[in-house]
Amino acid sequence: GAAQEAPLAQAFAAGGPEHAKTALEVCIKIMKDQSELTETKIAAIRALDMLMEVKGDFLAIQVVSQIKFFSQAAKNSKERSPDKRRPSWFPTQADPEEVAQFLAAVCELLDKWGRRFENESAKSSLYTFVKVRQQLRKDGVALPSPDSYQYVVGPNST
Repeated sequence: GAAQEAPLAQAFAAGGPEHAKTALEVCIKIMKDQSELTETKIAAIRALDMLMEVKGDFLAIQVVSQIKFFSQAAKNSKERSPDKRRPSWFPTQADPEEVAQFLAAVCELLDKWGRRFENESAKSSLYTFVKVRQQLRKDGVALPSPDSYQYVVGPNST
């Protein structure tokens, strides 16, 4: 909740690349923590998205270093069975609807930043987002359109 967001914001407000790395580590730690509520995990994705808006490239480059974590979660979203859909770091008794919401938030994050960095050089590490988005689409993962984002800041958000 708010107690965790404060140090995240403080760590980031000052920061350069090291702070971006710390912010990402905190967000992933929250997502991987089985005792955290799903809404807290989704809040971590929202925080990551908002921080990327502010410090785009620093943080985006850090996210690239952990892109498999996100892309694997996104791939889980196309599984039909709730057991296969649920990432290993969700408790076994997790509500399938909550798992679906979390996976939707991950898909939104990858879709948004995959679109955002489309004009980057293919050699840029930021272009990894574009490649991951293309691969997810090839793999049959349903990615949302920007105007239907529920979790990340979309083009129509105020």
